[in-house]
Amino acid sequence: MINIDELKKFPVAVLGGGAVGKTVAADCKLGGNEVHLFDMEPFAASTLAGLEKTGITLTGNPKNKYGFKRLGTAHFDLITTDIAECVKGCKLLIVAVPSIAHDSFF
Repeated sequence: MINIDELKKFPVAVLGGGAVGKTVAADCKLGGNEVHLFDMEPFAASTLAGLEKTGITLTGNPKNKYGFKRLGTAHFDLITTDIAECVKGCKLLIVAVPSIAHDSFF
């Protein structure tokens, strides 16, 4: 069985820098994880541009089963187009790409 508290000690790799990938990555970062974000070329030129400076800001009225609120600006620990660099040391990999991109990623 997986100990959830143990997983919080390891970086999370989010593969995919689109709207879903960046939102999931921001949620993980605001939840206390180290977060690595990856996107493929040529998409990364537009999806990852400027993130080092701006981060991703989550706002609104979060509603979830557990009542936690993750609002604020998340700045990622690593933003890269090198998938090996992104996943190195990570125990949790989140694939946040459309199904048509799965072949390219895997």
